[in-house]
Amino acid sequence: MIKYLKSIGAALAYLAVYIVMIFLTALGFMVYKLFVLMAENPFADLETKVDTILVFLLDNILLVTLVVNVISLLALLLIAKIRKRKIRDRLDLVPVPISNLWPLLILGITLNLTISYVLALLPLPESTMTEYAEAAGRIQPYTFTGFLSAALMAPIYEEVWMRGYIMKTLQKGFPTLLAVFLQALVFGLLHGPIVWVAYSFVIGLLLGIVKLRYRSLYACILLHFSFNASNYLTSPLSGLIADKPPVILGTFIVSLGLSILMICLVMKKTRALKSPAAEVPEYPPEQPFQV
Repeated sequence: MIKYLKSIGAALAYLAVYIVMIFLTALGFMVYKLFVLMAENPFADLETKVDTILVFLLDNILLVTLVVNVISLLALLLIAKIRKRKIRDRLDLVPVPISNLWPLLILGITLNLTISYVLALLPLPESTMTEYAEAAGRIQPYTFTGFLSAALMAPIYEEVWMRGYIMKTLQKGFPTLLAVFLQALVFGLLHGPIVWVAYSFVIGLLLGIVKLRYRSLYACILLHFSFNASNYLTSPLSGLIADKPPVILGTFIVSLGLSILMICLVMKKTRALKSPAAEVPEYPPEQPFQV
């Protein structure tokens, strides 16, 4: 029982770091905007100022997220430094041959397509899809800040945080498969609208399994990057075939088939990594393969 409580406590502590960073960053942006408003119109009523500040935060959500991720990443690395842990060992930064990693690049793209068409084909409530569309509309990924935040920084920070710290911490107190499930649940719940929660949970499960199979956080970062960055390919494609159900169905079947094929390739290529001869002795993993 003690090991379970210690594991949960440590995982919650890492989660608290992220929540505190969100609060402090949002507060910083709010104070900045308040000073700007005071300089522009010091006699504006409080309600107007609050509404303007909230709109400012929503309009700059990607910039806020980027700052949160950078600061939080530095905080996590500082924690490892204070505890005198080598970053490469704590995070399992184990080099993996590109010949074993390339299926993850394709899987990220095909998985993004598959999820997009699942959402298009499922009879989801209009209110649910409206909420999802409104949330997605605030992100504005097709900007430099959007690309830097969603495609580059998020895969690094979220993998360091979720699969590098929280999942590995949970593995110390729970069976590995339960640890994978719990970290995926947390990962999903932190993604807002119910549609995002649902597919982020599935992605979190897959990323957890990838971490176990490759024994390296680099593999998770690569798959996460491929999934997020593929929005620059899949979104325009979705717009071109939005009103063509047969094409949507066909594209869904192809993308689903390719996703399954890539997953099979990942399982096949990582099977060799389980042999003693293939292990990297200078970066010993804390947990053996159990998937």
